[in-house]
Amino acid sequence: MKPLVAKYGNVKEYEKSINALPDTPASRFLLDGKEDISKVKDVQSYISDYQIALNDFRKFLIENQDKQLTIEISSTYLENLFKDSEAYECTQVSPSQYECDVRNITKRKLSTPDFMAIRQSLAGMIFFLNFYTAYSFEGLEILNTLDIKEGSTPEQIISVINEKLPEFGKLRTQNLLKETMSLGSDLVSAGRWAVQYQNQLCPKGVEVAHQRKGFLFHKGICVKNADETLRGLAMLEQVMSSTIKVKLDATLPEFELDYMAWYKNPVQDLLAVVPKSFNSCGQATALKDNTVGGIFVNGDADKLLAKANCP
Repeated sequence: MKPLVAKYGNVKEYEKSINALPDTPASRFLLDGKEDISKVKDVQSYISDYQIALNDFRKFLIENQDKQLTIEISSTYLENLFKDSEAYECTQVSPSQYECDVRNITKRKLSTPDFMAIRQSLAGMIFFLNFYTAYSFEGLEILNTLDIKEGSTPEQIISVINEKLPEFGKLRTQNLLKETMSLGSDLVSAGRWAVQYQNQLCPKGVEVAHQRKGFLFHKGICVKNADETLRGLAMLEQVMSSTIKVKLDATLPEFELDYMAWYKNPVQDLLAVVPKSFNSCGQATALKDNTVGGIFVNGDADKLLAKANCP
C-alpha cells in the first residue's frame, strides 16, 4: 500500500509501522510482491480476494466437518500462547510449585465442534467485509479535491459525486452479497446444533481450561442462555425467509420490510436509491426509489421523509 499512502497519507508513519512488524510468515505474506496498491480501487480488490478466500475456507470446513485434524499453532501466536497460563497442563506438587507439561502446547486437535465454531467466526468476518467490498469506492481518495465546499447540502454533494466519480457506488462484480443467505442459514443450523449438544461441548456449564483437552477450543463451546439463543436464531430465520411488519415510528403506520432484499437482489447503483429532491433546508422530500432497493415492500419509504416546512 506504500504508493497509496505516499500520495494521500503519512508515509513515514506507514514505514514505521511496517518496520515494527515481527518477521513471521503472516507479515512476509502481506509484504510479498510489488508495492502496487495505489488507489482505493486496488484496496477493494485486495480485500475482496481475502474475503473470497475466507469463504472458500468456510466451505472447506463444511465439507470436512466430520474429519479430525491436528494442527500446529502458527508462530505468529506463540508469544501470546506462552503467556496464557491456562494453555498449560499443570499439576500442583506443593503450595508454591507446579509442574507443567508443555510438550504439546503448540498442537491442537480439531473436530466437528471446532470446525463449526471457526465457521461462525468466518461467517461474521465475511458479512462484515461486505461493507467494504460490495460497492465501488473508486475515486474516494480524491474526494477532498472535488468542488465540495464546507456547508454543502446533501443534494450538492450527491450531484458532484455523480458527475466526478462515475463508478462510485456501483455494485462490484466481485461481491459476496448473495452469499449472505448461506451465511445466515449456516449460523442458524450451527447455533441450534450447539444448543442441542451442550452436554458434550460444555459439560461443566461454563468455559473452563482443558474442558476439551487438547482441542483448539479447549475451554469448551458454551452457550450462556439456550432459550435466548434459540429465540434469536428463530428471529434471524424469520427475517431471512419472510417479510416483517415493523413500527419504525409511533406516528407512522407499520411498514412491511424485507431486510434481505439487497442480499437476494442487490441494487446495482447506490445513487439509484438516494433522494431525488430536497427542500431549502437540505432535507429529502422525495426518493428515486420508494422501495429503497426492495426493502420497503409496499413502496412507502417516502412516509419517513421530512414533511414540515423549513423554519
